[in-house]
Formats: sequence, structure tokens, C-alpha cells
Amino acid sequence: MHLTLRQEAARPPAMNILQQKEKFDRFVAEFNTERPHGALNMKVPADL
Repeated sequence: MHLTLRQEAARPPAMNILQQKEKFDRFVAEFNTERPHGALNMKVPADL
């Protein structure tokens, strides 16, 4: 997760802290509601 977070939400950094927070918020929302996780039997965390 940390590598994916870094690749998708932290590099390159946003222009300011508010824009960076938006990038992190979008990543977290997608990670928890759209991406299936192998450790969760291909379910998304929001389903559990």
C-alpha cells in the first residue's frame, strides 16, 4: 500500500498542502471503495 500511495498520491507533490490533501483523500477513497484486495478475498475494505 505504501508504495502505491507514494506513486499515486505523493509523487510529484501538489503545489500546496490543500491540493496535496485532496490527492491523499482521493487515493484513500479509491483504495477503500474501488480496489479489491487479495488479503480480503478480492473484496474492498468498505464491504467489510
